[in-house]
Amino acid sequence: MADQAELNHLSSIGETYDERLERDGFYFMDIGENIAFSETFQADFIHQSLMESEEHRENILTPNFNRIGIGVIYVENKGYYITQDFIQSFEVLEAAEIKGLIQKRIDAIRRSQALPPLVYKAEANKFALEYSKRKAEKRPTPPFPPLFGETHVISIATPSLHQAESVTEDVINAFYGAGGLGVILGRNRDYPGGTYFITLLLFPDLKYKDMEINELRQIILQSLNNIREKEGLDDLKLDNRLSEEATRISLLALSQEGKTLNPSPRLAKGQVITYATEGPYLLPEGIGKAIERKGLRKVGVGILFGKSPTYPQGAFWVTVVLN
Repeated sequence: MADQAELNHLSSIGETYDERLERDGFYFMDIGENIAFSETFQADFIHQSLMESEEHRENILTPNFNRIGIGVIYVENKGYYITQDFIQSFEVLEAAEIKGLIQKRIDAIRRSQALPPLVYKAEANKFALEYSKRKAEKRPTPPFPPLFGETHVISIATPSLHQAESVTEDVINAFYGAGGLGVILGRNRDYPGGTYFITLLLFPDLKYKDMEINELRQIILQSLNNIREKEGLDDLKLDNRLSEEATRISLLALSQEGKTLNPSPRLAKGQVITYATEGPYLLPEGIGKAIERKGLRKVGVGILFGKSPTYPQGAFWVTVVLN
């Protein structure tokens, strides 16, 4: 300003304050700048003049500003050019450190709800990092790999470690058991002061896939009988022969996904319901009408775990035979 003999927030090459900060590697959440000229250098007088200006006073009293730079240049026989530069800075940590803090926070939240910690998959972490990188570069996000199957995505940009905890809101859910986390520190035109781009992927928990077949059958049987109990009907009894036939149909359903299946002739008087589900406790919509029929006594349950194009992470193929 002294060289140009004028007051101006733009540099001699036309850069704004935030552009100068960005060029010199500063990270910031908010900024403010005061400039002034005084013929005599009386610090109290200059400060009082700034405080009597609404815009200058606002910068001086902004609570979130935590760093200041003050520059004074004297021009002989003319006076003093004064600059006050304010920023709200934020703590810059390595991406790996931020990632570790978020993971610890997620584990603590899940422990408080008696849930096991998330299992972070290497391929999911790699994808989440690429997702965050493209967000930082304002490029289209990558397509999700088919092998991921159902995926819940949380993507935020924040320079605040406290705000970063918002990605943990959806982890208090037993439905999720695995995930991926990617963090990158970057800038773009929306965040010239820099920010953390955070992506969290959550995958459904398939813990039931390791259970014994009989345990899975009991879960389904109990779900069916819960429906009948609400209607005041007798419980269905699990029948081994019907369950063998139901298992055969489930195997056929898994191998011929999407095709119409026909039960064997000896089941013509019964009713067969085949469906795929991500949890044995999840019954298909509309099954209640079939279960609520009076006169039903026996049920066969066939259940197999497998993967398919529709369920790349795996699902249960269930067949219920009512008789």
